[in-house]
Amino acid sequence: MGKHRTAQQDAIFIAFMERHPMIAKNYIKGDKLAAEAAWKRLSKELNSVGPPVKEACEWKRVWKDWKSCIRKKITNNRLEDSNASGKGSLYQDTLTALEDAVAVICDLYDMADSVVESRPKARPEMSNSLQLHNIKTDQDEVTTTDEGR
Repeated sequence: MGKHRTAQQDAIFIAFMERHPMIAKNYIKGDKLAAEAAWKRLSKELNSVGPPVKEACEWKRVWKDWKSCIRKKITNNRLEDSNASGKGSLYQDTLTALEDAVAVICDLYDMADSVVESRPKARPEMSNSLQLHNIKTDQDEVTTTDEGR
């Protein structure tokens, strides 16, 4: 599998998406032709510093996959935070400066917070040994009556 993009292409992506946050978030309302034209301009700019060289639809996939990966990292970090009871966790992913920029542009931090907040709260469960320990059996009653004689 080849490299999906170079550092220079990452910088171009970020600069473009900062100027076009609705395209970055995929909130295309109204003129879809204008959005497609913008993606074609972006792909031409990205390809000018390639390889890799891709079609506009392929660059869209790269952007979507990049955002998805970052969203997963942020969500996992937030879930680790909530599970660790404020102690922090060794299992957190560090975001790069570019990943942080993508997260800010696309409001991925807010999305991750809503995922964590909507998660059902864990209920403390009684262990089976506690539950079974409190149950009296027929054998217990026989032993009690035998001792009383």
